[in-house]
Amino acid sequence: MMFTQAYASSISSPSRCSLITGTNAARHRVTNWTLQKNMSTDRKDNLLATPDWNYNGVSQVPGTNNTYVGTSFVQLLKDNGYHTIHCGKAHFGAIDTPGEDPHHWGSK
Repeated sequence: MMFTQAYASSISSPSRCSLITGTNAARHRVTNWTLQKNMSTDRKDNLLATPDWNYNGVSQVPGTNNTYVGTSFVQLLKDNGYHTIHCGKAHFGAIDTPGEDPHHWGSK
């Protein structure tokens, strides 16, 4: 299969958020690294004020500010009888947010 139209972010957090939710960075608004809870990783600038992006990443449960809440494709598969596994790094949110370690997402 050849993909002729694609979009990828230059850093990992937005790309991971896109993969798990099926939304692009313009929709989930995770545009930089997700690291510390409630702390933007954008560099300060004297001329440009950056928007209040979702620097806490993504989650399936509401309650964390600056977080995109959405259903993961993994949950959709589980709801339809599939069993999934993930191998590798799976961090979709800042430390101490539900997206930091999303293995529990399927237990809702």
